[in-house]
Amino acid sequence: MMIHSPPFQIPVKVHPRRRRMALVMTDTGVEVRVPPHASRRTIEAFVVANHAWIESALSRQTPRQTFLWGVSHPLTSIDARDALQVYLSERLPVWSARMGCEPNRVVITNMKSRWGSCSSRGRVAFALNLAQVPKPLVDYVIVHELAHLHEMNHSSRFWAHVAAQLPDYQTLRTQLRDWGRRIGPLQP
Repeated sequence: MMIHSPPFQIPVKVHPRRRRMALVMTDTGVEVRVPPHASRRTIEAFVVANHAWIESALSRQTPRQTFLWGVSHPLTSIDARDALQVYLSERLPVWSARMGCEPNRVVITNMKSRWGSCSSRGRVAFALNLAQVPKPLVDYVIVHELAHLHEMNHSSRFWAHVAAQLPDYQTLRTQLRDWGRRIGPLQP
């Protein structure tokens, strides 16, 4: 469902366990999250009542763009996947040898809220959006996920594995978080 409240066109997401309506900033703008029992009239009234907040939130939103290895570049998801596949095929063996571990399976997937993941069975997944950040940050994510092959948590022992490879990992981690706010969605 979409709510048309000029000059806004706001998507509505129904959440079964939600009890109240809320406005939420997303990568693409503002969205209204509502409980299942909310009527269209109630939702429209909520949007009108919060018109000033919506306007303010949209004006503060920084425009997002796509990058290739940290440089502004029009990028499709196919280009990103190809570039990331090549880079991972070069860097994963290097880091695996240094860290004394090797994933059983490596995949590139479209993740919205993570840069990577590692399963207890040794499957390592990398976010497609990694192709947009500078290469040293991709290396940080590689090291982070490989460290999970030694420690499946974020304990002090886990961070010791990361620090042994990348002593400045905290700086890289902060930079990665900042990049997450800058990159735009990839086109199909």
